[in-house]
Amino acid sequence: MAEAMADVSSIAQQAAAAPGEVANLSREQLGVSEHLVELANRLESVSDRLKISLSRFTVV
Repeated sequence: MAEAMADVSSIAQQAAAAPGEVANLSREQLGVSEHLVELANRLESVSDRLKISLSRFTVV
């Protein structure tokens, strides 16, 4: 009986911790997503500058 109660207690503790873990992972994912947006914007800027640089050349 004591073992069963310990198991129930353990499961209850894990269940109580789960929402906090989900919140932490969600915040981490948001940070990664924001970083990806920043990198995509930088890549777009570099691409635009490259396009301008290449437009100076003509193909004969």
